[in-house]
Amino acid sequence: MNYSRLMRAIGAPARIVAACENQISLPRFTLRTGPGGGFGFPPIVIPIWHSGDWPGYIGMVVPWFGGSEYGFVRYESETGDMQEIARTPTQLFTALAFDFLCNVPDREEVGDFAEAAGVCVASQVDSHFRNIQEYRDLLELAVFQQDPPNALTGEGSGTPSWLLTRATVRDVTEAIRSQEYNLAWRSLNSAAPDYSEAIELLEELAPHSKNPEFGNLVQCWQRYNSSS
Repeated sequence: MNYSRLMRAIGAPARIVAACENQISLPRFTLRTGPGGGFGFPPIVIPIWHSGDWPGYIGMVVPWFGGSEYGFVRYESETGDMQEIARTPTQLFTALAFDFLCNVPDREEVGDFAEAAGVCVASQVDSHFRNIQEYRDLLELAVFQQDPPNALTGEGSGTPSWLLTRATVRDVTEAIRSQEYNLAWRSLNSAAPDYSEAIELLEELAPHSKNPEFGNLVQCWQRYNSSS
């Protein structure tokens, strides 16, 4: 099992699966598909892309224990910081297209990405963002006016709403004991326990997941974290 297959198994949106399978062209020297060399992402984040410039990931979050967690986040492995950058695939690809437009000198490559990702026709990428000068201006686009991500609104300092600020390993074990499995899952991903503790807690949680693919999620996470 790998993350690309897992995305298919959980019924991820078609464009997200295509991105994981490297079927959506990316401008050179920007992002690469899958997890990279900086380990430590929490198991709730399914990696889509990483960059050689920073140890971290852009990935998707979905519910596993009956919660409402959903969205796309950027996770920084060195600091553990997480930002909710999109709530839908269209928001995600639009935000990336704007980032590329600001930072990639080859307009043709940016246009190719925007068209492949379903943002706009390649030749119209400049006009699509003509009134957008900085990241927060994305709120002016229709795609961000309903259910915008926390990184744009500033809610919770941009972190996902499900992230708990003071979670500990003890909180995870107590939530499992109380059969509050979604709370335990959120606490586990918020507390960032070390690898061996995380594996023990994941094994305790696994029988209670609402999704039969949870075991494969854990398998993928172990595969890419075993050397951390």
